[in-house]
Amino acid sequence: MRVGPFWLGIALALPCVAGAANDEASATEGWFDALRHGEFHFIPRYRYEDVDDEAFSEPARASTLRSRFSYRTAAWHGWTALAEVDDLRSIGADEYNSTRNGEVTRPVVADPEGTDFNQLSLAYADERYAFTLGRQRLTLDDHRFVSPSSWRQNEQTFDAVSARVRFARAEFLYAYLASVERIFGPDPGVPPPRLNSDSHVLNVRVGAGALGNVVGFAYLFDFDNASALSRDTYGVLWTGTYPLTSTLGLVHNVSYATQDNAGSNPTDFRAHYGQVQVGLRYRGWTALVGRDLLSGDATRPNRAFQTPLAGLHLFQGWADKFTTTPPQGITDDYASVAGTWGGFNLQVVWHRFEAEAVDRDYGEEWDISVSRRFATRYDVLVKGADYSSRGFANDTTKWWVQFIANF
Repeated sequence: MRVGPFWLGIALALPCVAGAANDEASATEGWFDALRHGEFHFIPRYRYEDVDDEAFSEPARASTLRSRFSYRTAAWHGWTALAEVDDLRSIGADEYNSTRNGEVTRPVVADPEGTDFNQLSLAYADERYAFTLGRQRLTLDDHRFVSPSSWRQNEQTFDAVSARVRFARAEFLYAYLASVERIFGPDPGVPPPRLNSDSHVLNVRVGAGALGNVVGFAYLFDFDNASALSRDTYGVLWTGTYPLTSTLGLVHNVSYATQDNAGSNPTDFRAHYGQVQVGLRYRGWTALVGRDLLSGDATRPNRAFQTPLAGLHLFQGWADKFTTTPPQGITDDYASVAGTWGGFNLQVVWHRFEAEAVDRDYGEEWDISVSRRFATRYDVLVKGADYSSRGFANDTTKWWVQFIANF
């Protein structure tokens, strides 16, 4: 198991520093009670993933089990400590390219085996302030720029210091990212399991009443072992649901951002991103149409808008053909319907992909998922994606069956 010694040392030392400000006996007793009344959770997640990609002569079949063990102390004067360990194993034959197992003749299913600390942190929280130090999960807004990328069996977490300040209608978040523990970890290989980071995250959310929420953000990423991903992104996001009647609401999601090279990135460029979603919500059902645009360049490489820390599976189709924006950018027009029927959660999405910088058709995709919770602690999911290429990558079909328990 791997965890940065700097964060581990500070996480172990801070409780001692906090306790030094109190009477030694009462501090020891308080921490003992916090440990004794803490919560332990065991969350196994089994997944079967089948990938048929026409670029490969053989399909991928991945049968994996992630076992998550977590323990969080009870609060002591607002302080809590969290330790969370993930263990990921292949159950059955290794008939997929995990990026670490050498099965390069089959499609990639980026779920390599391994055991590591998914989170190891010390946190303080009260009604206005929150502070977390150590390896932690960060989720901002719609997962477009900073996300734990929780779809993959090995989550993306951050060795970071983060702080939030809440007011009546506003919330400010700042985080310094010392490293990014990626989905490809923990063992070394290509792609690298972690990004060595000197990055800053600033996010400001302001409530606008019935008009929703407005978010301004600055994400200043600098990675010394992935210089092409070093870039500064500034933008704004406006989201909300405007009530039309007592049962009908207008859903909107509008975002715009610009991006420039930063740090050791050798390419001088400027790119932009835009998203517009409009839909209707009625009695638990939501219908949306939208467009996502990530700019590129007609002839020059390495100038496309990229989102390296995003929850990439959530955008541009579940077949994951566009987790890296193509050099000529991408325009994604889509429509979706999602809701609950008979205790089942249903979703259907259609995408049409084109290049942004030139007149080029990439392809289409259909996505569908059905899930249900049983007995409050069991979740079952069946999900599929079918990408039809019209000149970008290859036809690809994916299917998943997933089971989660929460103890």
